[in-house]
Amino acid sequence: MEKTKWGMYMWGIGGALTIPTATSKYTGSGKFSAGPSGMLIGFTKKTTIGLVFMQTWSFAGNAHRQDVNTSMLQILYFFQIGNGWQLGDNPSWIFNWNMPNKNKVSMPIGFGVFKTTHIGNSLFRIGLTPRYYIMSRKIWGDKFGLSLTLTPVLNNPYKKNMPHMSNM
Repeated sequence: MEKTKWGMYMWGIGGALTIPTATSKYTGSGKFSAGPSGMLIGFTKKTTIGLVFMQTWSFAGNAHRQDVNTSMLQILYFFQIGNGWQLGDNPSWIFNWNMPNKNKVSMPIGFGVFKTTHIGNSLFRIGLTPRYYIMSRKIWGDKFGLSLTLTPVLNNPYKKNMPHMSNM
């Protein structure tokens, strides 16, 4: 992580690979896809703000299915309010460039509540986020949604003395 006068940040670039594992034509593209990805995330004691980007194009797969040309932009905004509690969201905006205009974009925004806590001997982050869709794919979406998440929190194996729940 790099240090600045307002906080710390990290960035990365890499690749993305999608493998067709869906068992239904409604839940997957039937195509192998690949492309570039990148992220930039900033941290202060009380906030986390960032962007994650991924672009994939199909290069193999079911010849009878539509080619893939999809972008994903994930926006992160979280505010620490103490004792493992956070407010914010990390919605993913999806742009399917091969779809007709009215079905091209899925663009939710939200503001939820999250708690990092122990469940047994493991650390998890639990969240509940109501979302409003600024734009949604008309083929499968309403204007409102609710996201319930349960995320395991993993320690960085390359860093010693990771923060413990009692320090949050």
